[in-house]
Amino acid sequence: MLRFHTLTGRVLEQKRKSTINAMRDEKLFRLHNLIRQTLDQARRPTINEWHELREKLLLNWPRNGQHKSVIDKLVVDNCFPDKLDSGKSYVDYLKASKQKLPKSIWISALGLYYNASKCGIRMTANHQRDIIEMCQYLHGTHTHFCPNLGVAIIRGLVLTADWRKSLDIIDSLRTSSQLQTVYSAIVQRAIQEQDEHLVWEMFDKIAAKRICLHDEVLTLYIGQCERNASTFKENIDRMLAAIGANRILVTAEVANEFQRAFRRFNYSCTVTTVSERGECHSCGKHLRGGVKLTDDEFDSLRSHFWHNISAKSTPKEMDSFKPFIDGTRTYDIVIDGLNVRTTRCRPVEPEAASVYEIHLSQLTNVVKYFADRKKKVLVIGREHMNEWSKTQMDYIGEHADLFLAENSSEDDEFLIYSALKSGPNTNIVTRDALQNHAHKLDEKLRTVFRRWQQQHQYSVKLGDDPRIVEFDERIEFDMNAQQTDDGCWHIPFVNGPRFTFQDNNFFKLWKNWVCVSMK
Repeated sequence: MLRFHTLTGRVLEQKRKSTINAMRDEKLFRLHNLIRQTLDQARRPTINEWHELREKLLLNWPRNGQHKSVIDKLVVDNCFPDKLDSGKSYVDYLKASKQKLPKSIWISALGLYYNASKCGIRMTANHQRDIIEMCQYLHGTHTHFCPNLGVAIIRGLVLTADWRKSLDIIDSLRTSSQLQTVYSAIVQRAIQEQDEHLVWEMFDKIAAKRICLHDEVLTLYIGQCERNASTFKENIDRMLAAIGANRILVTAEVANEFQRAFRRFNYSCTVTTVSERGECHSCGKHLRGGVKLTDDEFDSLRSHFWHNISAKSTPKEMDSFKPFIDGTRTYDIVIDGLNVRTTRCRPVEPEAASVYEIHLSQLTNVVKYFADRKKKVLVIGREHMNEWSKTQMDYIGEHADLFLAENSSEDDEFLIYSALKSGPNTNIVTRDALQNHAHKLDEKLRTVFRRWQQQHQYSVKLGDDPRIVEFDERIEFDMNAQQTDDGCWHIPFVNGPRFTFQDNNFFKLWKNWVCVSMK
């Protein structure tokens, strides 16, 4: 009975909210109509007409005084995209009333100018003067910028001759959902001003922060490269090299722009695919292998995971692990015992073996696979593995070294560190993508870790017969925009609204590539 009343209450609450939303939508629709009736007349409204409109709007939305700003913002927002001068006129009307305008009005006003420019409206000298005056006023009245205000000022400044002042503000925006927009706006203006130094300085900063630029910024730069035939190849190569170095996947729209530009200068462009081994199915060339870690990168990765194990393990566990790992040999393979053992498969002979034993035999067969190939093997697991089948655990103990962490430990970290401690040629076997560990790293170390994973991780294929050990194909090349020795480019791209970074996907073979070569 209690459940019935609870559900009834929820249904009534949902109906009440739905009714309120419908009433609000109807009210807003009426307000929009009133505003557009005034805006759609041939000339710009006078002060008296603005005053009359504002009074009508307030009558149709009778609230307390603080909701006047909601009405004012609604008027300014309705001026987008074709009534820029009317929006400016309304703000002037509000200023003439001697009342202090809230931040929301200034943000809407600056947004109106920015959106109008994106629709192709040219910013005149008068427009720029108005924008600069608004930005100076906001600078003078706010010692600290909230994200929305900072974004509005930057988007306004980039439309003016004072656009470089936006650089003083952007670093103060620690968090904002609109960082992509403001960085894109600044880089776009730098491209228009042909400030190559600033373009690449900002690009490096954006790449380090993992912020995606708008497609129009990249296409604008491609257009700039086309303007000078003598420098086209040098400039387009620099852009593609930066895209590759920062593990960027451009969109199909940008890939099409690259093709258009290259073809203009007599290059051959083909949309193609690339095999797991890095062979282009169009030109037949092989893409370079994954970039190996430097000694410093490898050492920093190893130090990080040792610090994690030391910080999280109990003294008893460390007393067991440290002498074990310091005294063991160099391994070829480190296996995630629990992950491999729990690989799901169908029992081949259900009468002769339990599902439990069949699952365990998967790990035994993986150990056997490498032992038969004379590989030195280490298995990492947890203490409860001591309860597994004695016959099979004895086999594992005879053909591999075995370390069992405490049941409450994160054995993944022991797996990773053991492989790193063993050296740069040691591989790991696990079906786990190790996402949790990657996400805890800073941007730079995360990229290093993912490169190491791509080069050293094997994943056991799911199969019906645990006696057959197969591994998913490892991608053996660098899946980024890259140039072959003869100047041919291969550019991966995705079908999406914006470019992205490959940081979290080192194991998926990208299907779409552009192959660029000389005719």
